[in-house]
Amino acid sequence: MKKKNPTEKLFFILNSRSGYKILSEKGGPDIFPFAAQELQKYIRLATGARIPVTCKPSPENIRMSIENESGKNGDAYSIVIQKGRILLKGSNQRSLLYAVYSFLQEHLGVRFFHAGEDIIQKKKNVILETGKKFYEADFKVRGLVLEGLNNEKLAKNILDWMPKNRMNSVFISFKEWEAGAEKFIPEIKQRDLILTVGGHSYFRFLPSTKYFTEYPEWYALRDGKRLERGQLCFSNSKCIQTLFENIRLYLEKYPVIKKLSLWPADNKMYCECPSCRKKSFNHHYCGMMASLNKYLISEGIDVKVEHIAYNASLCEDMLAVPEGIEKYISSDTLLAFWGRDYSYPFHKSPAPHDIKALKTVRKWIELCRKTGNPFYMLEYYNDFWMLTSLYPALSKTIAEDLQFYKSIEVDGITSLVVPCEYGIYKDKNYPWSRIMGFNTYVYSSCLWDTDLKLKNLKDDYFDVCFGKSSAIAGKYFALLEKCLPAITSFNIPLFRLRMPDIWQRDVTPEEGGIKFVPAAWSPEDIPGIDDRKRRDYCKAVSMKIKSFTFKNPLKKASPASRELSAFFNYVKDRFNSLDLQLSAQSDIRKRKWQEARSKLGEALRLEKKHYNENTEDCMKWLKNISSNKSTCGKRRFTV
Repeated sequence: MKKKNPTEKLFFILNSRSGYKILSEKGGPDIFPFAAQELQKYIRLATGARIPVTCKPSPENIRMSIENESGKNGDAYSIVIQKGRILLKGSNQRSLLYAVYSFLQEHLGVRFFHAGEDIIQKKKNVILETGKKFYEADFKVRGLVLEGLNNEKLAKNILDWMPKNRMNSVFISFKEWEAGAEKFIPEIKQRDLILTVGGHSYFRFLPSTKYFTEYPEWYALRDGKRLERGQLCFSNSKCIQTLFENIRLYLEKYPVIKKLSLWPADNKMYCECPSCRKKSFNHHYCGMMASLNKYLISEGIDVKVEHIAYNASLCEDMLAVPEGIEKYISSDTLLAFWGRDYSYPFHKSPAPHDIKALKTVRKWIELCRKTGNPFYMLEYYNDFWMLTSLYPALSKTIAEDLQFYKSIEVDGITSLVVPCEYGIYKDKNYPWSRIMGFNTYVYSSCLWDTDLKLKNLKDDYFDVCFGKSSAIAGKYFALLEKCLPAITSFNIPLFRLRMPDIWQRDVTPEEGGIKFVPAAWSPEDIPGIDDRKRRDYCKAVSMKIKSFTFKNPLKKASPASRELSAFFNYVKDRFNSLDLQLSAQSDIRKRKWQEARSKLGEALRLEKKHYNENTEDCMKWLKNISSNKSTCGKRRFTV
């Protein structure tokens, strides 16, 4: 039996002093100065020790290098601690940065749980043990999709946070990219992030305001009419040629873009002209993307192309793998299934739509293996629109999802980040970034290492964030995770609405646009909805949280504790209010005006405490009933 090499203790920092120097070699990789700067900064913040950066070797040094540390998925690094020397080695530039941040987390107690919020645990002494550790990624692509980020500071904080948590890919939607490209580019280059720009983007390159009047035949034909807001007419060669030329000009303008993810319009209004009807939507779309890939290569543009399989407006044909499509696949595949029930890991969900979608995922993976192209998943772990302001903790679902995706050989995962300010949420004091941060931290950690023990990860998170209140904070999160993910089980039955959307109804014109009508309520508008089920759910969650918080008061000593307590109060009030509003709707149908008025009055009191997306609708209905102007004799109730 081979004996283990005995470890030695290395006195790195003593009384906030150190003899070590950071060795930054001249002519080294571009990332060396930034990596050295980050290492120096956080050592000083954590210990008070000021370690100089030098080009000259010294008896005690921290040496950074890029060497053949490559694992099976590209990104890998090692930390080697020897007598008088610390070696931080990466397989590439960003992996070297991972080594720096990993060293800071493991040996100095620095934590990067939330974007824009580093946690520094002060210590005057740091004693290391000699040895070597090797780390490699479980997925080739580990990323976030940034959409609706109108906050420049938040966007920069997320870009800074990503390599601290070993994420390598950022996908920025066209709108946000064009608004902030000049500011994003230095941040992305400095961290060696892989940049994808994309989204629902046909009309950024062929805007109907510019082309429709002269070329209506470029746009989808439906019921004998060309639509400005539907899909493109894929069979029109001049349309496709112009699209490609405009994309080329765009990529020449932004050479930093490494991948283009060109998605169809977010609707199912695809063209039904005689030529387009000869093939399925995905035959046309994937064929066009294959042609775009060839065109860009012929133009000398080194940018990967990615197509998406996505059930826009719940259209299964746009997600499906049609027969014979393999000859059209020559680009990366990204699959996004909208409407999952996040109460369960994907492969354990009993929901019929989830079971069917998972079969489609397996078909796409099989197809990509045959064609030799990568396959990626887009998830909604960080999407405030889908998850609503009643944002559920999803640690168990995320961890098991990623283990499953690794087992079926998914090449990479990216998760959509849509902040709550993207929508109509108006409570400025709602700590949405911290609530989102828990899911994002679990996601990034398990994305690197799917074998990570979730309990250990969460215990560290609660201990560092909540201190003496860590045990009770863990119970609070456990209750959130038990009660709130079921919100997503309503997404497909209520589509396009969500569980808390009590009064709104969706009016979708033929052109594919979306219009929400808040004060036009009727239960018959959405067939198959059992509001009793929604009411029972709201009542049950409200009672559980009320009982739990009464028995388990949370000390509000830290900002994290105060925000968690505030979020619990918000969730409790919202579920109570939603139950009252649903019950009031039932009373309105039965002409029980006094009962409805009483319930809406109490609901309004709760809504005004937080002022969210339902407050104004509740106010309108209360005013309507109080003035006896409700048109309840008609099918549709209107204000």
